[in-house]
Amino acid sequence: MSEQLSDSVHPPPAESRAAGDQFFLNAALGLNQWWRWVLGLVVIILMWIGVGSIVVGIAGCAFLRATNAFGVSCSDGVGITGDGSLTVRLVVAGLGFVVGLVGIWGVVRLIHKKPLGRVATGRSSFDCNRYLYAMGVALIVSLVVFAVNRFILRLDMTFQEPGWEYLIFVVFALLLVPVQTGVEELLFRGYILQGIMLLVKKKVVLALVSGAIFALPHLTNPEASAYGFAPYVVALVSFGVFFGLMTLLDGGIELAAGYHAVNNLFMGLVVNTDSAVIVTPSLFTIQRDGYDLFPHVSIDVLGLLLALAILNHKYKWVKLSRK
Repeated sequence: MSEQLSDSVHPPPAESRAAGDQFFLNAALGLNQWWRWVLGLVVIILMWIGVGSIVVGIAGCAFLRATNAFGVSCSDGVGITGDGSLTVRLVVAGLGFVVGLVGIWGVVRLIHKKPLGRVATGRSSFDCNRYLYAMGVALIVSLVVFAVNRFILRLDMTFQEPGWEYLIFVVFALLLVPVQTGVEELLFRGYILQGIMLLVKKKVVLALVSGAIFALPHLTNPEASAYGFAPYVVALVSFGVFFGLMTLLDGGIELAAGYHAVNNLFMGLVVNTDSAVIVTPSLFTIQRDGYDLFPHVSIDVLGLLLALAILNHKYKWVKLSRK
């Protein structure tokens, strides 16, 4: 038996291992009584959904009604209509995420008594190079998945010639979508994940729980009925587990935030579906009659595995060799 080939796993380099260990240690910093975590989540939700969505939306609509700015108007509460309405809705949503970021900062600093940076990464500071590298990987994988869907699976796609509204939307999307996805990662893979770390130490279990929690707020989206509930949930959980694994293996949210940003930008600007929760002026629109586990979800999952392989090759979290 000793002469047979067997797989062995080499430990990750000291840099990644140190950041990963420190990310776990960061979870225990500050004040962590159970009621602080309950209160913290309540405050973040109230700030994000209450102040961020409702107050910012109402204030934005009041401004639009008073000024007729950007050629759009509001009706039925906070419904924004008219030319350029997509861009204005994106701006209003982006302001809501900024309010959510303030809520997370306030909870971490005032309730848990620790710096916000300790929630984001196990390194001394946020690693922008990792963020940018993950953006590049996400762009490559998104293009590969798009090519497979268009030229191999031959999904029904409609090309929309871009106009001025699209170009304006692109500018604001490039500015605001990274804010949106960064705040989501800070909440799900930073604050909430570190809270769970106080109870669970197994990385695989943490990644699975992170994926499930990530899927929950998306279940009310129209895609759940348009795509089919089971395939949609599997796709959401897969993305959540993917982001969780990157965070746990690398010791910070930098890679997850960068990948998430480009993934959302690609869906919003290049190819979207006709049943998406946010209909954007993307270059291509997919007419979805269904979203099957095979081949649709399988292609997306293979894309995530490809991304993990590229990132693992770069940062050498796990090294397999043959003895």
